[in-house]
Amino acid sequence: MNGTKPPNPEPEIVEGEEFYEIEKILDSRYRWKKLRYLVRWKGFDESYDTWEPADEIEERASELVAEFYKAHPNAPKWISATTFNNLPWRPLENVTEVDISSLGHRL
Repeated sequence: MNGTKPPNPEPEIVEGEEFYEIEKILDSRYRWKKLRYLVRWKGFDESYDTWEPADEIEERASELVAEFYKAHPNAPKWISATTFNNLPWRPLENVTEVDISSLGHRL
């Protein structure tokens, strides 16, 4: 290819809008309190990878999102309020407070 990139694939037109196919979800992160996915677009190299809002990607490529989390179970993800409220929370403890009466005469 003598140093030149092949041309970018043409988008599909769906309901009058350009549509590019997602090849793979590469990563996830929270940015400004919103979950985002790093997307590799089909037919494009890594220089075209973009961070996209999770709700848009989950709507378009739920099976790719599931594959990503199967391969990376500890990656940042969205959890529902119901799931969050059912987590086994422990009471907050102050582990730095010292009972000075136990120090006796050393004060």
